[in-house]
Amino acid sequence: MEVLYAVSGASPDHFYGLYGIPIAYTYEMRGNGNYGQFGFFLPPELIIPNAEEVLESLIGLVKKAREFEYLKITE
Repeated sequence: MEVLYAVSGASPDHFYGLYGIPIAYTYEMRGNGNYGQFGFFLPPELIIPNAEEVLESLIGLVKKAREFEYLKITE
């Protein structure tokens, strides 16, 4: 696993510890391949590409969650 920096007490820790949610993630905005270049304030030209990347990852996460039966759709 690749880690940019260690952090504790973030939202995934809370949801895993309190609710036992097996998969929890934190998203951070990208830069131009240089972490920290923009902090959390992206220039306008990077907002849509970042959103497209996040959407693709969320689609993949939902597919895997269904595959592992973490997410069951009930009617």
